[in-house]
Amino acid sequence: MLKKALDDFTAKISRRLEKSRLVRGILKISVGKVIEGLYLLALLILLGGGINAVLEGLRINAPQAIIFTSPNVQSIGETIIYIFALIFGASGIYLIYRGSKFTSSKRLSNFYLFIGIVGLLLALLIEFYLFGYKR
Repeated sequence: MLKKALDDFTAKISRRLEKSRLVRGILKISVGKVIEGLYLLALLILLGGGINAVLEGLRINAPQAIIFTSPNVQSIGETIIYIFALIFGASGIYLIYRGSKFTSSKRLSNFYLFIGIVGLLLALLIEFYLFGYKR
């Protein structure tokens, strides 16, 4: 009798939740997509130098500095800048790819190529600026 009451209660709650637009939108996101997003986030943090920033950057007693001039030490702010540069570069490469595959409109294809090259050059500019500043 208790099990039946509990099952009825959970069925009633799940029916109400299924009617909600917010819950339906959240339920459409699969677990695989969440894992892919977490994997990409971890990859960006590792590529940006998050481990170096945590291990070496916290030892320096200069909290007001965003970029340390030493080539061996990296701050957390610098890691965030590197992550943004990685995102710009990856987006630029993706847009160049989309521009080469999108053949129905020449104008849109050229726009994708142009924006992709600008994003890639912006990422390279940020990276080379930081490398030059740290020397």
